[in-house]
Amino acid sequence: MHLDKPPSLPDLAPLMNKLVLILIFALFTSCSSCSSIHIGQDPVVVNAERTTQVALDAFDAVEKIDLDGYASFKMVNPKAAAAERTFVNNLRAHQYEWVTSARTATKAYKNNRDAAHKATLDTAIIVLVTATREANKYIMEIHSAAQP
Repeated sequence: MHLDKPPSLPDLAPLMNKLVLILIFALFTSCSSCSSIHIGQDPVVVNAERTTQVALDAFDAVEKIDLDGYASFKMVNPKAAAAERTFVNNLRAHQYEWVTSARTATKAYKNNRDAAHKATLDTAIIVLVTATREANKYIMEIHSAAQP
């Protein structure tokens, strides 16, 4: 098939707009003040559970975008697509480990709320936050490419 001009990603634009809005909402609600934490709830646990859920949502969005639009993105911007492919492959290789570590650390902290368990949980959450930021960066890159 011969193409006179580079392909664009207009078919992905509506999907990208929805995914960006969902992620912005998820990040906003997860980063909101502790006013939504009910009396008796531990803010450390609530933050860990929210962060884990936001990470899962971001990882799922990356997977969906990658499966639905990587080929088109690669044709539009091959250099950026190669860098993003590296990120997606790293995410696929480690996301289960990262989420499992966070969940395990959350459970351990719930059972024994000492400084050592909190430090382990904090480390697991930092890993998830970092991966979520990278996922959002990937989503925004694809979103930018999908805009007409």
